[in-house]
Amino acid sequence: RKRIAVRVLLCMSCTGLAEYAPGFVHIVSFIGCFCVSIVGFVLPPLFCIQLTYKTRKESMAKMDLISYSDVGALAIGIISTALTSTMTFG
Repeated sequence: RKRIAVRVLLCMSCTGLAEYAPGFVHIVSFIGCFCVSIVGFVLPPLFCIQLTYKTRKESMAKMDLISYSDVGALAIGIISTALTSTMTFG
């Protein structure tokens, strides 16, 4: 019963949002842009940094060129996510 109530509530809230939001297309484009940017540009370098950090921590190695490039890719990903997300409303 609880699962059915949650599903009905979620469906009704999405329907209400779609019906009464003045710029529903902007909301959908923002969600799509934000999710694609995060999954495509931010998470891969972040996961690589986390995996190599655990390996470096065990072996006491210093950061190399690949690690610095991952940090740079993460920064570019965060900047591009912020820029494209703000551009959806402009």
